[in-house]
Amino acid sequence: MNLARRLLHIGLPLVGAVVAVVGAVIPADPVVRGAIVVLGVLVIQAAGWKLPYSAISHERRFRQLRGELDEFVWLVRELNAAAVEARTDRAAEERFDDLHTAMQESLERMAIYAGRTDEDLLRDQPELQPR
Repeated sequence: MNLARRLLHIGLPLVGAVVAVVGAVIPADPVVRGAIVVLGVLVIQAAGWKLPYSAISHERRFRQLRGELDEFVWLVRELNAAAVEARTDRAAEERFDDLHTAMQESLERMAIYAGRTDEDLLRDQPELQPR
């Protein structure tokens, strides 16, 4: 699938550019010329917005790691909020410390999940069931 993504990433803008240039040069009718140029520009834009990528299946192999990363990003946001709150409220320092500990635990889990698919985790450590 990576090859198909690379071909889309490089090939689609090139195709769009060729269509736009050919459309600007060859047709005699200005309406046809404009329509073809617009079509070429739309193809280039579709590639830029990565719209065709959704047509290619992208199987997620490391779902546990991705889930843990999402959790970590949430913890970062909460840690920042707690740090801002702790500037004015000393009681928030405990929440900050709890979040800091949770982040460290999350990093440990990420080290376990790194490079291992759900199947690998189930086979090697059945107690690490996917969420």
